[in-house]
Amino acid sequence: MKVNDLIPKSTFSEIYIRVIQKQAPRRVKTKRGRQTYVNEILVGDETGTVIFSLWGWKTGDEIHVNQCLKINDGWVSEYLGTKSVTLGREGYFTPVPDDGTIPTASELLKTSH
Repeated sequence: MKVNDLIPKSTFSEIYIRVIQKQAPRRVKTKRGRQTYVNEILVGDETGTVIFSLWGWKTGDEIHVNQCLKINDGWVSEYLGTKSVTLGREGYFTPVPDDGTIPTASELLKTSH
């Protein structure tokens, strides 16, 4: 699956992406009033970019810019026209070797605007 294949309000089993930009986690209040953290990480492949949102205490400290990741069991949502992916109930992400098939973070950043 590629980024441009992601459809809002649907799940996906696996996607390979590269980290383009990463911000510090921020504290937010959920709809139910609970305090938690979210980290929104810009990721992409040769077909486009998407926000990868990590919720809770595991906010991606081990993720680095230009790193390649495989996301398994994800969910796609859309807010104000911007797609984002999160981990599903059994979801996880793992670093994968950079085999050169996904453009570098700087190349992806140039094409995302």
